[in-house]
Amino acid sequence: MKTGFFGKLSAWIFILVGVGHTHFQLFETSANSNAAASLQQIQVQLPAAQRTMLELNTGFSLAMGYLLIVYGGLNLLIMWALGNDTVRLRSIWRFNSAVSLGLALLSLRYFFIFPSGSFTITTVLYALASRQARKIA
Repeated sequence: MKTGFFGKLSAWIFILVGVGHTHFQLFETSANSNAAASLQQIQVQLPAAQRTMLELNTGFSLAMGYLLIVYGGLNLLIMWALGNDTVRLRSIWRFNSAVSLGLALLSLRYFFIFPSGSFTITTVLYALASRQARKIA
């Protein structure tokens, strides 16, 4: 398999999860649900602003989707910039594997199967990318 395949695949998974997360928040979350109505009633005072808990939840959710997309894109950019520098790519992939593991553990605890599975897969793929680069170097 070509050097970097697992790393690129992992980066694209981050992007796809981010797009899915953002789409779900924008188009699939029912603002008319009982939970949303309850969150709308909780006021939170922030420095120089007051928001409802629903606004904060929406903002955090959209920020999460955006960050996942950008993280995946940044990793594609890093791989492009480093080319075939397997020593540096291995360091990046090890770091990404640790980031993915943290996200997988948080997802297993607080979310559902899709993000948990996605981040577990990226953990393994980044580890495989690092291992593959070690064999080539």
